[in-house]
Amino acid sequence: MHPRKTFEAVRSSPWFVPALFACGSIALALYLVRAQDGWGSAVTAAFPRLFAMSMEDARALLSSITAGVLAVAGVTFSLAAVTLSLLATAYTPRVVRSFMRSLQTQITLGVLVGLYVYALVVLRALTSTPMQRVPELAMGVAWVYVTVGLVMFLVFTHHIASFIQSSTIISDVLEETLQVIDDVFPEPRQGSEDDARNEAIERACAPLAWHPVIASRAGYIQDVDVAALVRFARAEDTVVRLEARVGDFVTEGAPLLAVARVSPDARGVKRLRRAVSVGPQWTIEQDPAFGTRQIVDMALKALSPGINDPTTAMICIDHLSALLHRLAERRVVEAHCCASGKLRAVVPRVQFEEILEGAVSEICLAGREQPRVLGRLLLMLQALARVAVPQSQLRAVHAQIAEVTEQVDRLGPVPGGARVVALAAKVRGEVWGAQGRGDGLSTGDRDDPGSGERLVGRRAG
Repeated sequence: MHPRKTFEAVRSSPWFVPALFACGSIALALYLVRAQDGWGSAVTAAFPRLFAMSMEDARALLSSITAGVLAVAGVTFSLAAVTLSLLATAYTPRVVRSFMRSLQTQITLGVLVGLYVYALVVLRALTSTPMQRVPELAMGVAWVYVTVGLVMFLVFTHHIASFIQSSTIISDVLEETLQVIDDVFPEPRQGSEDDARNEAIERACAPLAWHPVIASRAGYIQDVDVAALVRFARAEDTVVRLEARVGDFVTEGAPLLAVARVSPDARGVKRLRRAVSVGPQWTIEQDPAFGTRQIVDMALKALSPGINDPTTAMICIDHLSALLHRLAERRVVEAHCCASGKLRAVVPRVQFEEILEGAVSEICLAGREQPRVLGRLLLMLQALARVAVPQSQLRAVHAQIAEVTEQVDRLGPVPGGARVVALAAKVRGEVWGAQGRGDGLSTGDRDDPGSGERLVGRRAG
């Protein structure tokens, strides 16, 4: 497994940080018990009121700490379990991972587990071997450890109360997705040059003879080491193409990669498979579509008849607008070359048009009877139409505007309906006016608003 993927798996696990705290607490307890006979005696002698206590008092205190911390830890784990259940049912199961990745949650659990282990080790040292004096330094640290544990418990309860709010969850997902966009697509978009570049990739790959590399396991493509693919292709003087995209599900025995001109040997196949991480879960590390999916799922859940919370859906739309703005400004790089400029790897990526369609169509259908939701979608699309540069982006935005305005036209006499109808007419007039100036769709496309959908979902390679 790639080191970065290993780090992400460990980072998302709920056991790693508590295990570190437990090991560190054991080492700290053993060290402080031994240090009492050295420099620890000088410290306790300098502050006798803080550290002095009898052997019986030390044992009673440690016994109370272990019992109390065990109860608090049980309450903390119960709160975490209830929070996970609430997140999965009220929002979407895909945001559970965000809670488990929260460093504050992991540190709180780690402090409580570490404090319990620390008290056990010191108590064991007092009862297992005859000691001439109490390890007062270790007992003093136990006091500090208990105070830190109580503070962390209070902070954790505040963290849970904040985290279960819809605005907090949506904001966290947005920040994580924006960071993924910045990491995967660091370069600004260059207008129509990007469309021409994608067409050049297709022309360059079309005449090549491809040899497939079969997937050894079923799962989602989670991570692609592009540098490893380029190194392999440069060494073999070939081109490597990923047959699916990050976030796609591949079955065992299906083509995972393809190598041009030469058929890789067993060692080469192993290297190529190692460059593509396949796992059981859809993850966000290199796939901004996953972040979009989480926000869309929360909007759909809010618009479901059982919940009927259009305000949360509107918050989701606002955050989707920020996400789509960032993606529209970035250059989606699919072709990767070596230092000499020769094409070496083709890694298909999710396109703006696909994310836009997935974000708008489902929310529009679910909120077709909610004027405020449709109005917020129109405002988002109106803003996107002003920043979209390539013709493919403009066509996709205009197609979604046509879809939303069609739902607005079907609204009955509902509160707020007249205001949304007026907004739809304003947005439609602005879009068609831009088309009349020659910076949008053609006249034929204006007569057929759904024509822009034909360009959605185009994939290189």
